Amino acid sequence: MKLGEIKIAVLAMIFPEEIFEADYDNEDSLRELIFNLRQNPNYSDMLANMPLIINRCFSSLLQKSILPTKEHEIDSKNATKMGDRLKINVESKMSKIERIAFYNDKRYEPRVSYVRQSTDTILLPDWHGTFVIVYANPVNRISPLTGDNYEIDLPDDICELIPYFVKSELLRSEDPDEASVTRNIYEQLIEEIVSDRTDCQLSVENTYQIDLT
Repeated sequence: MKLGEIKIAVLAMIFPEEIFEADYDNEDSLRELIFNLRQNPNYSDMLANMPLIINRCFSSLLQKSILPTKEHEIDSKNATKMGDRLKINVESKMSKIERIAFYNDKRYEPRVSYVRQSTDTILLPDWHGTFVIVYANPVNRISPLTGDNYEIDLPDDICELIPYFVKSELLRSEDPDEASVTRNIYEQLIEEIVSDRTDCQLSVENTYQIDLT
């Protein structure tokens, strides 16, 4: 989704009686609509506050563990021995590690216990093989100068959660009851996504479980 689409979605939720029309596939149309809305005192302050709130939402989504994940493999030969542990350097983009797996010719462990020693180092068991770090990338922050045609680097189903967070923050002082209801919807939608992923994982694990005894 485009940044401008999220902004319009927020305004449409707060002002359901208003109609905000734009051709989202036409960059000029979306840019012109939001430019005109900024001239309206009913919307200008809200639009000005949205970039900071959207960034807070990005942080929330990262902590909720629903962002898309990536994998990075590290051979134990490239680790440094530290007592009975292996010390591995991790990149800054791996600030949110979801889990670490391990495999070699004889075993596979889907989850390995580890200790985060510092921002860029972790301690792992002294095993010989390959560690797979599954992590979520932080979302690139926006600024008040970010163009409204900027594409948010997230799947649409996650982008659709952002207006609920933003609306709840914008109405925190003006209408705390409505803000609370909207934030609850945001949290419930996240729980549904997490639940769906957990059910899917359990289903796959059970379906393909093989008894070798």
